[in-house]
Amino acid sequence: MGYHILKAAPTTWALEVAPGQKFDEVREVILPGPVIIPGYSDNAFSVIGVSRVTHQFNPAVKIANDTFVTWSDLTTQIDNRLAVSAALTGALSARFSFDVRHDTNPPIGFESTDTATRVSLVYAFGQ
Repeated sequence: MGYHILKAAPTTWALEVAPGQKFDEVREVILPGPVIIPGYSDNAFSVIGVSRVTHQFNPAVKIANDTFVTWSDLTTQIDNRLAVSAALTGALSARFSFDVRHDTNPPIGFESTDTATRVSLVYAFGQ
């Protein structure tokens, strides 16, 4: 189910929510020592919520922020990606993005929050 909060250019904002089934497959982890943390798998009913916001500054530059929340009895995971894209040529763009992922109940041996910074060249097929 989805709803557009804001549809007027240059800014859009959409919300989505859906039920789902969450499957987690965690591999065995070997830590220094050696300490072995056995792998496991879980599955649970979940609810997924998504927020997508974009703003087109001009025909060549756009910013987007996508947030995903996955809730289950086992854990809640929140993923956020902030990306700025700039057109270089007709089909080629440059993109800078920053991702944050937070898990309220991470597997043993893992941190609750991860980040990633990316610089990419993006080619749009079919233009």
